[in-house]
Amino acid sequence: DDHGNFTLSIDCGACATVEPTHHPTAPSTDSATEPIWNSAVLTASPTTSPTISPTISPTTSPTTAIPTPPPTLIIPAQIFDILAQVSSADDLNDPSSAQHQAARWAVDDKSANPYNNNPTLVQRYVLALLYYSTNGRGWERQADFLNHAKSECQWVSIDECIDGAVVTMDLDHNNLAGPIPSELGSLTKVKHLDLDGNSLTGTI
Repeated sequence: DDHGNFTLSIDCGACATVEPTHHPTAPSTDSATEPIWNSAVLTASPTTSPTISPTISPTTSPTTAIPTPPPTLIIPAQIFDILAQVSSADDLNDPSSAQHQAARWAVDDKSANPYNNNPTLVQRYVLALLYYSTNGRGWERQADFLNHAKSECQWVSIDECIDGAVVTMDLDHNNLAGPIPSELGSLTKVKHLDLDGNSLTGTI
C-alpha cells in the first residue's frame, strides 16, 4: 500500500487440510493433576481443636471397697444341742437375736468348758441372755457381769448360790430395758428375783 506496508495473501484453494498431529488430552482424573484451586477446596480450614478425640470416660463407676462383714458364728453342735433345750433353733441361728449373742458369748466361755456340765453352761447362757435382752451395756451395775474368768456366783447382782446354782438375784433399779427372756424360767433354783424399778416387758 501507499505506506510501505504489504499484505500477504495465500491462495488455499489447493491447500490440503492438515489435521493436528496431537489430540487434546482430556483432563486427568488423577488427583495429582487436579487444579490447585480445586485442591484448596478439599483442604480443611485450620483449627485449634485437637485432631484426636479425648479418651471416653469409663462407663462403669469406680468400685468402692465394701467392708467384709464378720462371718456368722457357727455354734458347735455339742453346745447348740444343749442350748436348744432352752431356746429355739431359729433364735439361736438368727445373728440379730439376743439368743445368738448369748450363744456367741457361751462359745467363748472357757469356764463352762469342756461343756460336760450342762447346768453350768445353761445357767451362764441364760444370764448372758438376760444381759443382751435388756441392754446390759446400759445397766447401772454391771461390773464383772459376764466375766469369763469368774463364777457367775461372783457376778454383781447375783447375791446367793447354792451348790453352784443361782438362788437370789437383785437387779432392781438397774436400768434394765427390753423384754424379759422367757428362758429365765429355766433357772429353776432361783427363789428370789428382784427386777423392780426397770423398764421391762413380757413375762417369765
